[in-house]
Amino acid sequence: MRGFIVLSAALLTAVLVYGVPVSMELEMLRWHANPWLVCVLFADFPGCAFLFVLGFRSTALIVYLLTTAAKASALFFGWEPHQTLLWTTNVVPAVVSGAVMFRIALRWTVLHEEGA
Repeated sequence: MRGFIVLSAALLTAVLVYGVPVSMELEMLRWHANPWLVCVLFADFPGCAFLFVLGFRSTALIVYLLTTAAKASALFFGWEPHQTLLWTTNVVPAVVSGAVMFRIALRWTVLHEEGA
């Protein structure tokens, strides 16, 4: 049961932090929104905000700044199309958030089992 809870928490977090924002961003790009606004400012905000709320403030700030710098560079120099840029760089906050949630869920299940 512990494995199911831990894996479910990590996967749910990754889907909510990765799938939902990427879908919204692709829809905004389809409406011809400014790629700088969509790709650079909004893109990693949900995942980093999730980390920030969980108390990993420095991790959230570092991840946001690094991914934002990478996206800004890729947009400025034209290295990747906008849609590809979203899919590839949004993975970082999702993986970090999933790992954090995995750790939290594992701790919670271990503490819950010890208390029972």
